[in-house]
Amino acid sequence: MEINNPNLEKILNCINSEPKTLALLHLDEVPIGPTILRNRVGDTVKDLDIIPKKSSFKNYCLRNFLQAELISIDEEEEKTRVVQKYGLTSLGKEYGQPLAAFTLKYAVDNEMSLNLLWGISPEVRLKVLETLAREKLLGRPELMKSVGVDHPSLLIHLKALEDLNFIKYESIGQSAEQGIKYKLTGKDPSSLQPQGNRRKVMKQILDSLKRMGEGTYQEIAGQIGRAENPLIHPSLKELCNRGYATQSRWVHGDYESEGRILPAGYKFLADYLKPLQEALSNRESLDRIRKVYEMFIKNPEIFRDYAIKGMTRHNQVSGNVNAIRN
Repeated sequence: MEINNPNLEKILNCINSEPKTLALLHLDEVPIGPTILRNRVGDTVKDLDIIPKKSSFKNYCLRNFLQAELISIDEEEEKTRVVQKYGLTSLGKEYGQPLAAFTLKYAVDNEMSLNLLWGISPEVRLKVLETLAREKLLGRPELMKSVGVDHPSLLIHLKALEDLNFIKYESIGQSAEQGIKYKLTGKDPSSLQPQGNRRKVMKQILDSLKRMGEGTYQEIAGQIGRAENPLIHPSLKELCNRGYATQSRWVHGDYESEGRILPAGYKFLADYLKPLQEALSNRESLDRIRKVYEMFIKNPEIFRDYAIKGMTRHNQVSGNVNAIRN
């Protein structure tokens, strides 16, 4: 039977914490209940006290694994009640477990917490990273539009990614406008045909930036000698919009902001996300990732070591390990 490739965003919601990766790695085709699943994970890490409660494992299965079609549900009657049990689907066996093993190993090897990395909305952080990698530099309004979240939510994700040293984001008040620097892009100004009174001002701005290399509004106005000229600001804006100049920070409303991806962010995309994405569409890439899963199966003690280290790091950053999480 042909297996459809899983959705990346749904997969990320199945492997965005260490307990989820371990839960997925302890399932098989024979359906089991959440109590047995939790006990299996506990046997691996040799300590039930450091793993979430049974209700959390139930939620991993119902809220995440089932949504990604990695498991199916069987209902069995036990005495006076119906008990749900969860078994791996072909998709879960083919993709879910190898990707979970790859993720656990990557996080432990890089001393990284999956909780801190992805939070409860990995699809949003994925969009932030991919957008900044593609666009190089974006302001808050552009990021909000691209990612599709409001300002408070965006700031939470930006702060988390900045704490990981994946991105750099600055947001300061409009009173700091004097800190914005402008410079020429190198575009030939001979094609610039401003109309009316802006013609002279734009030429003066271009000449000033050519001499200085870069400068703030006040520095440019000082060069021109007319600091209060109302045409300087709109002329600068037009020069930037038309590609003759650029500014060091993006300005919108009451905020000036700048977001850019850092080398560690690029490395994360190349070392983790790219192999993950390729594995979902390319058999050879999936086979390379599967080797990590096979190593865990063949070497239980190595798997145990990764599981313990992963859970230990999870507990270090988790406020309440027994809380029900998405």
